[in-house]
Amino acid sequence: MKAVIMAGGEGTRLRPLTCDMPKPMAPLCGRPVMDYTLELLARHGFGDAAVTLMYMPRSISEHFGAEAHGVRLRYFVEEEPLGTAGSVKRASADFGEDFLVISGDGLCDFDLKRIMDYHKEKGGAATIVLKGMPNPLEYGLVMADSEGRVTRFLEKPDWGQALTDLVNTGVYVLSTEAMRLVPDGKPFDFGKELFPLMLEKGLAVYSYVESGYWLDIGDISTYISAQFDLLDGKVRFDVPKPPRREGVKPPVWIGENVSIAPGASVGEYAVVGDGCRIARGADVRGSVIGPGSYVGKRAELRGALVCGGCVVKADAAMYDGSVLGAGSVLSEGSVVSPNVRVWPKKRIEPNAGVYSDVVKGVSGGGLIENGLISGTIGADITPEYAARIGAAAATALKGGVAAVACDGCDGSGVIKSALIVGLLGSGAEAIDMGVLPLNVFSFGVADRGAKLGLFVTEKGIAVRDGLGLPPTRELARRLESAYRRGEFSRSGGREARADAAVFSDYARELEKLRAPFAVTVSSPEAAFSRLYSSVFPVGGSVRVRIEADGSAASLVDEDGREIDSARLLYGVCFMLATGGAKRLPLPPETPKRLAEAVCQLGCDVRVRMFCPPDKSDDALRAEAARLRVLDDAVAGCAFLLRSLAERKQRAADFFASAPDFPVAELEEDCGDRNGGTLIRLLGERESGFVASAEGLDLRRGSAVCTVKPSARGRALRLVAEANTLEAARELGAEVLDRIRAIKKELDNTAPG
Repeated sequence: MKAVIMAGGEGTRLRPLTCDMPKPMAPLCGRPVMDYTLELLARHGFGDAAVTLMYMPRSISEHFGAEAHGVRLRYFVEEEPLGTAGSVKRASADFGEDFLVISGDGLCDFDLKRIMDYHKEKGGAATIVLKGMPNPLEYGLVMADSEGRVTRFLEKPDWGQALTDLVNTGVYVLSTEAMRLVPDGKPFDFGKELFPLMLEKGLAVYSYVESGYWLDIGDISTYISAQFDLLDGKVRFDVPKPPRREGVKPPVWIGENVSIAPGASVGEYAVVGDGCRIARGADVRGSVIGPGSYVGKRAELRGALVCGGCVVKADAAMYDGSVLGAGSVLSEGSVVSPNVRVWPKKRIEPNAGVYSDVVKGVSGGGLIENGLISGTIGADITPEYAARIGAAAATALKGGVAAVACDGCDGSGVIKSALIVGLLGSGAEAIDMGVLPLNVFSFGVADRGAKLGLFVTEKGIAVRDGLGLPPTRELARRLESAYRRGEFSRSGGREARADAAVFSDYARELEKLRAPFAVTVSSPEAAFSRLYSSVFPVGGSVRVRIEADGSAASLVDEDGREIDSARLLYGVCFMLATGGAKRLPLPPETPKRLAEAVCQLGCDVRVRMFCPPDKSDDALRAEAARLRVLDDAVAGCAFLLRSLAERKQRAADFFASAPDFPVAELEEDCGDRNGGTLIRLLGERESGFVASAEGLDLRRGSAVCTVKPSARGRALRLVAEANTLEAARELGAEVLDRIRAIKKELDNTAPG
């Protein structure tokens, strides 16, 4: 017996699963859908099959080859659509006998031999296999008389027209007489054209009602439920049961080379493809995971589809009907809502709530946190990712000039080049400043008049605005929005402009602070030692320690006492105030008690925000760009040392009378709630808290504890300040206890 397998469908309703594979290749418990069809044909004595192909044909023909399950295969690729009947006529042209037509992208266990025998017994021109369905409205309905002869077709009726529950399964037996009615070389359809034409001409078309299993895998929900039916034994195919193992609760199907860590739970109706890794604490139930995917610690999958090669990171979650396309990354703490689809090779940002389909770009929470696109070079930060960041930056800026540099860590040069490619390809001008410390790059962005700076470090990509400062939230959102949409401007023809003079220009600015104050400098960045040796005599008893990126510094005075960055900042403010400064824009995260101490010097003090919600910080940011010694630790130290030299004062003597600013920082996870909810309840239920621009303040005399949400909103940050570090820690612990009491109360009153 011979058959035609229709396997040309694109499976648009199954996207994103079928974005990179044809529908017949969609895996069901580790086997392509079409493999079940071939096994069924072999089971009932079919020796030859012609396969009609159109969408991604080679993936099917190369997988199955010339024979599968003992069935000899030939392939017919449609260059132009011929419709269901037209493609079958072409594939069956040399059969010379009645043959079976069956879909390669559905699942059934019909008795095909009995169907062929029935067709011969009736002697008709065609037999249509029918199946009673509880909800027949999505299918073509077929009405027949008491002898089984078809009398009428109803194409996807509403309930008022549903005169039967028998639907057309797409399984037919056809004669050469029927095929002669199909025109050559033009699209022609079975249900809409051939079968009505046969009735019109009086040809006998019979129906055969099957009681076996049949499922049209038309969308994601039926794709998942087909695998559940296989696990339940509702379909007459053998599905191997995995050996008993810790954390696995059947019915499940688990492929080869699957790693399930102790403490993970793979529950009922889970399907896990070959080569997957399930980390400790992960919980997978009623979900399908494609081959080569990773599910991180404490991640939760409920009724979800994770396609092949995906990464679901720690604490992420997906719910009923949600789909993660092949090769996509769902970052830490992110949640994909029910029935939301993420297309292949997308990256969802950490702690994001994904409420609508992600087709282009990425989706989620803020891409930029406190001026940094965080990630690991070579893992999270790849050249492809960086090129998209560059393209998004150019699109957000609508052209203009962007500066790019790196700190020289492993792989940073490649990522820098990719950023430049993205910028140039989307219409921006690019200045390549080479390898620099971050603080020098920030100077260069402002000095060269760039509108934006992108700097590659081992922690990710630092973003700077035209002032050389971390971007405002408005600028960050424009860049994030352009990245997510993926609708980049397109241009070409420009080349990056190299600028190797930024460090020497920075050095000339620093030399304006030259003073006879002997110091010893230590830094992982050798250039800082050379730079300070050109500004100050080398070898003094004051030791300056500078971080490699120039973002922080500390000082050891002549008596060997270490002066931390907060006290250094106070020293810089003191010298500016005594020099006549009336207004000081202090950096974000400046301790409150430090700002209050500077106010006592007679200055109008304002602390800038990391993410100002409006333009209220614009004037402060402009002043900060002018008074760079407040943000640049290298320049700040130089300014302080020159000021001490002018006062003929030892650093040890100055800091002996300067206040100290002990700070204790704590963090509390918000669990299932966002930080805003807990802060609101803390302010409503606990006395003594006063709202501030950043969050809530609780004061105890001169001590203060500020409660603020983390940048991602998944945790609360507590910053406690007091006269001593021990007192700061005690105040922070008191506030933390209040927050935990509120969380416990909410947990006890939660429904269910």
